[in-house]
Amino acid sequence: MRVVAILLIPALLAGCRRNNPEEAAVSSASPPPAAALAREHRSLDDGLGQLDRLLSLAMRGDLEGDQAEGYLMRAEAITDRLLETDLPFYWMRARDYSVESAVRQIQALADRVIAKMRNGMDGQHILADVRDLRRQVTELRRGLAAGGGEAPLSLDSLLARYANDSTVVTDVGE
Repeated sequence: MRVVAILLIPALLAGCRRNNPEEAAVSSASPPPAAALAREHRSLDDGLGQLDRLLSLAMRGDLEGDQAEGYLMRAEAITDRLLETDLPFYWMRARDYSVESAVRQIQALADRVIAKMRNGMDGQHILADVRDLRRQVTELRRGLAAGGGEAPLSLDSLLARYANDSTVVTDVGE
């Protein structure tokens, strides 16, 4: 009898547990498995193209409804995989900007859209961020199409070429 009571009490306590509203807010539908998304595109431009299509589909209904939410969840999952693709080059000539930095900014904005969606903001409040996200994707695709080059020298490497004035020893007293 004692063994049955020991096994039964935790099961009863678990059944009486109250639902945490914060937990319910973040436990919405999960995005598609990341491993499956990683195989869907081979290059950065392919991933950006797929991302652009999903954002376009989500914006058609002005971000209302479960279908738009599904498109945005899938789009955010794609942004998580973009940095795992082989970057075609490090620096974009057309924009004078790092490809990796541009991808990270897209990823951060997609995370922000999903956070707003999970916090219950209506579609009109999220729409501006989705439009901005789509604009950033378009700009990155244009920058990639224009080609890349070497990054400019870093500030540290430029400064290393010159002597530090405060450490130069001189014979002239001051």
